[in-house]
Amino acid sequence: MSSVFACVQTNCPADLAACQADAKCKAGLDCVMACQLCDLGCLMKCTSVVGTGNAANKQVSDCSTKFKCAPDMSACPVCGDGKCSPGENCPQDCKAAACG
Repeated sequence: MSSVFACVQTNCPADLAACQADAKCKAGLDCVMACQLCDLGCLMKCTSVVGTGNAANKQVSDCSTKFKCAPDMSACPVCGDGKCSPGENCPQDCKAAACG
């Protein structure tokens, strides 16, 4: 996630500063930065940290989308497809194997 953060720092410095100054937005940002790149479960938990209607979060999110800072999630492994792919953290697919 460090490449995502670097992109946001470069392209959205004012929005990032506003997010870091807002307690809920900063908590959500910290949560996202702790997630693995394709860990959708972790990323979804982070949305509940921020909640809905947070203006600072919307600004940094809109800016990161505009500059395509977010990773291409279509390249991420799919949980439940029967394959344990590199980087996957899916108990259904990776029961006996440690993927990474």
